[in-house]
Amino acid sequence: MTDLSGLAQIERDGESTETLTLIEIPTRLDFIEVPRCPNCSRDMIRNGHERIRVFDAPSRGKPVVLDLKKERRRCRPCKHQTTADSHDLVSGNKVLTRRLVRYVENAVSRSPASAVAVETGLSRDHIEQIALELIARLRLPPRHWKTPEIVALDNWQPARGHQYQVLFDQRAGRPISLIRTWEFEPARDEITALLNVEGVRVFVSDMHSTNLLVAEMFTKAVHVADKFHVVQQCNDAVLAVIKARAAALVEAGHSGAAEALRAEASFILRQQMQPAPSAQGTLDLGPLPPELARYNDVAAAYQVKAQLAHFYSSIDRVEAEKALADFFDSIRDPLVARTMRRARDYIRKHERRILAYFDALDLIGASLWSPTTNSLERRNGDLQAIWNSARGFRKDELLWLRALYGSYTFGLHIVECAQCGRFEGPLPKDRVLAISQREITSHDGELCTGCRQSRARTTSPSQESAERASDYGVVA
Repeated sequence: MTDLSGLAQIERDGESTETLTLIEIPTRLDFIEVPRCPNCSRDMIRNGHERIRVFDAPSRGKPVVLDLKKERRRCRPCKHQTTADSHDLVSGNKVLTRRLVRYVENAVSRSPASAVAVETGLSRDHIEQIALELIARLRLPPRHWKTPEIVALDNWQPARGHQYQVLFDQRAGRPISLIRTWEFEPARDEITALLNVEGVRVFVSDMHSTNLLVAEMFTKAVHVADKFHVVQQCNDAVLAVIKARAAALVEAGHSGAAEALRAEASFILRQQMQPAPSAQGTLDLGPLPPELARYNDVAAAYQVKAQLAHFYSSIDRVEAEKALADFFDSIRDPLVARTMRRARDYIRKHERRILAYFDALDLIGASLWSPTTNSLERRNGDLQAIWNSARGFRKDELLWLRALYGSYTFGLHIVECAQCGRFEGPLPKDRVLAISQREITSHDGELCTGCRQSRARTTSPSQESAERASDYGVVA
């Protein structure tokens, strides 16, 4: 029996009271049937009520508390006593409804714990405890993330002294793990627990020493040097040339010219890697502003970037190899060779992995995907915003929860199986739609695919067809 907005056996027992900060609802919880004494099997008689306060999901932006009277019964001969209970109540330091627990789980995956505490009337420590219990269940094997075809790994440092590695499903465009260190061993352990490494076809990363070690784990994958970081190396080298030229101008007494040169430097960074031949037949990302083009060393550095752009716009590996050779020729120009040496050495050292960009395109399909962590870099910006909104995190686990699950709703996109307890998801859109349209029942939870199939094998054809119809929001 469900009486108070989906809470089993709990009935309203009077008019609610609402203040500026709280909604309080008088309720009662009675036995559905007369209970029998577990000792002598006699019917138990009424013995008054036990009165407790139950925290429920907030309403209209205010905490909700149920002033609950629970029926008591006792056995007259044995003196044994029992109190009515509901599947929808969770006991602890405070009694909560299950829907409040789920509400907190979803809220704390999107907002700071302190904000959720104000909204629900619980303490911040209580909110964090609910989150930690959820995280412990999410981390139980087997983990629900499926092994991606394309995996990216990037280092992220939101603040001094805080270093993380973000493991990314490149095809789906979502993080699947956040590792609290840049060291190799924790990354290895997390990846081994989370993924079938032999199922990964492409691994993308920068050339950090840890990432090079991680790449060796993916024995059947192509390791691609991330395009974003390769281009960044080149951009930094071009800017170094501009800074050196500006310093020389200042030393020569031309401070105004140096300032004008610095003001135009951002033009270099704004240029996208989509070059085209100029009228003279050389590659050019776009005409250099006069304040840049008047200096031969700056123009030569910009031509180096154009050659790298030609490399990344090549149609196949053969063309790419020639373009990379042209890049190395252009960076040997005496005007820029010394200043851009670091970028040259980086690209030369990782040439095989940089060329693997085109091997990955052949594997995955150039029209579907580009082997670069650009989407991961954008996601790191979102993570930084999460970090800033919470002014850092008291517990790394809460950052992990918000980073990975802030885009999903538990019980809708990611379900916790009511039978075996494992998580499944993110679910396909049709199943999410089916769940969202299903009629609410009290404590009946969603089942994972395995338990659904097992249940279907033991269900009669008529029952199975009825359940399948219900899955798609059709209620008989």
